[in-house]
Amino acid sequence: MELEEIQSARSRERRTDSLQPLADSFYTEAGEFITELRAKRTEIAAEADDPFDSSEVRRLTNSIETAENTVEAIYERRVGKVLKLASLDAAGMSTDDDGLTPEERDLFGTLTDAIERNRRQVIEGIATSEADTGTSATAEAIEGEPTAASDQAKRHEQTPTARPKPPNHPLRSRPTIGLGTR
Repeated sequence: MELEEIQSARSRERRTDSLQPLADSFYTEAGEFITELRAKRTEIAAEADDPFDSSEVRRLTNSIETAENTVEAIYERRVGKVLKLASLDAAGMSTDDDGLTPEERDLFGTLTDAIERNRRQVIEGIATSEADTGTSATAEAIEGEPTAASDQAKRHEQTPTARPKPPNHPLRSRPTIGLGTR
């Protein structure tokens, strides 16, 4: 794999809302490519009189950072598309999961199962509450009785809003995607 292949995959992914085919081994090959670049950089840095002044070390460092950022951008874009597919699949709509890598197929299955499970819990919860009371939430609201939704809204009004975390806050840091350490 070469940096140009990774950048080309990102360009294809950006151009459309549908998943673009990636080789099953894309993430593995990208990780191996970045590992090779790191090894090359270490080797050249060891041979250089001043590794911090070496143009080749800087070039390799830039290539490593570009490759890592590009693979992460591809992954983030594709996860959004996988989530959309899983949501459609859980709703019983037909989806085309061609082009998913093995890692994305696992994610797709996990997301679909979680969405279906959550839907059952929510829908069964609504059906159970209506069956238990013999009335619907709408009828209760009309009669002036508090509903779970109105109770939740009142609690939300009383809850102070959370301030956004500052940019350098540890909880704002972005997770790595497992391509090795920097």
